Amino acid sequence: MSPRGFVDVERLADQILLKSGTPRRPNGWAVDVEGILMRYCGFDVAYVPQLSLGGARLSGAILPEQRVVLVESTEGERRKRFTIAHELGHAEIDYRAMSGGPSLFEVRAASAYRCTSADVQDLRPDRAVARREMLANKFAASILMPRGLTRDVWRQTQDVAKSADLLEVSQEAAGYRLGELKLL
Repeated sequence: MSPRGFVDVERLADQILLKSGTPRRPNGWAVDVEGILMRYCGFDVAYVPQLSLGGARLSGAILPEQRVVLVESTEGERRKRFTIAHELGHAEIDYRAMSGGPSLFEVRAASAYRCTSADVQDLRPDRAVARREMLANKFAASILMPRGLTRDVWRQTQDVAKSADLLEVSQEAAGYRLGELKLL
């Protein structure tokens, strides 16, 4: 994080993708974010029905000290992938970038990060929380839909729904990312 509070989440995502070798899902296109967490960061992913911590229902949480990401198991597969990437974003942005600590590739202990559905959907009224959630969402989009890969998929499909299917993300996320990359 820079002295003025700027976090280049695209750069952070690119660094993780480079370190991990950008593993792919069986379709050969989609980034295997669960594989990044498990094989390259040494974290487990636990799918929990009716996930809650401290009385709040959650979409996901990352517990760096226990080396686990918790994900609400009743959500759709694409939503789960986004939640995993979002929680990885919190660890990278909130833990490493803000504290100057190591990335998840080296982390051994930290506090927990938990996200409700409202957090992941940027519906929080608190500006600091909303900013952290927005950055984690942008990071998740950058991990799941890296610039080069997203451009390649778009060149092949020229269709938002088909691009979303290949990248294994929601159409909403694909449309947003394609717009951000000025491909739409």
